[in-house]
Amino acid sequence: MMQSVTIICDGSSRLIDRKRMAGAAAVLISGNLETSSSLDTASNKIPRKFKLVAAALGEATNQQAEINAVILGLKQLKVPCRVKVLTDSRYVIETMKGNFSKRANLDLWKELEKTASRHQIKWEWIKGHSSESSESYQLQKLADRVASQVAEKQDFPLDFKNKIEEKIREVLLLSENSRTK
Repeated sequence: MMQSVTIICDGSSRLIDRKRMAGAAAVLISGNLETSSSLDTASNKIPRKFKLVAAALGEATNQQAEINAVILGLKQLKVPCRVKVLTDSRYVIETMKGNFSKRANLDLWKELEKTASRHQIKWEWIKGHSSESSESYQLQKLADRVASQVAEKQDFPLDFKNKIEEKIREVLLLSENSRTK
């Protein structure tokens, strides 16, 4: 049986010293997230684990950062999985669903397609910067925060990573011992 994983990802590009510096972030959750705020995690018998990853991309556009965020998340999966990818990038979602043509960033699209090919993926758009309080939206805000910080600093300091991981545990109502190593 294939493992189910939800990947919530975001990319960011910031103008810094007249250069577009980018970062990408992904939160991987074992199992599927509920999209409503009424998730009863106490009754959920399957322990959920998570992993937070981020990468400084150097000079890149926001669209390139968004594609890289999905690639970054998918590359964490060591075996074929059923994956729900949540991103606030309509560009990524609509392109991967075949509704938009690939006219730019062809090397990145090729890498994403190759990385995605071994998985069963459901592509879902999630509204960015929403006041919604569901797990998905809270985790999207955290991915956005990490991607923005990494774009700006071109670094993912351990103290910042630890702080965000603690917030993820709070969102998922997890204890320290359930975190993915």
